[in-house]
Amino acid sequence: MIGAIIICLLSKQNIANTLITTAQKTIPIIIGYILMSTTVTIVKDSGMHTKLKNYLLSEKVTKNANVFALFIVFFSIFFVCLFAESLAATLFFSAVPALFAISEKTLLYGVMIMFMARFLAASVSPTNAILLTALEATKTTYKEYMKKT
Repeated sequence: MIGAIIICLLSKQNIANTLITTAQKTIPIIIGYILMSTTVTIVKDSGMHTKLKNYLLSEKVTKNANVFALFIVFFSIFFVCLFAESLAATLFFSAVPALFAISEKTLLYGVMIMFMARFLAASVSPTNAILLTALEATKTTYKEYMKKT
């Protein structure tokens, strides 16, 4: 805050307008992060991740379940992050025990695939506030961005 005031004084800009603009751009991002952590806390406290683990993990685990599980992990995390990123942590905490029950290697590959799917979804998600702010700053529409990528 003090740094922003010093920069405004040095560049002879209107401090009030700069602070208002900064607050307008950062407050929605801060509220979004607060709301994302709320769903994870609710799921952990309610014990929902244990119920989801039992639902996701069948009693019979076959030899080829690891490859099938990795495809399911990628696409489920990708689509969840594409539209509702706040639910990604819930799905992550639910899938980890199921992947570990298959094997340790499946868990390690699954975690890497979850991160890859999350980053891929964040780069093209229409709900990503950071992406939309960057597109607005460069005066590029979302359709133009999707054509380029």
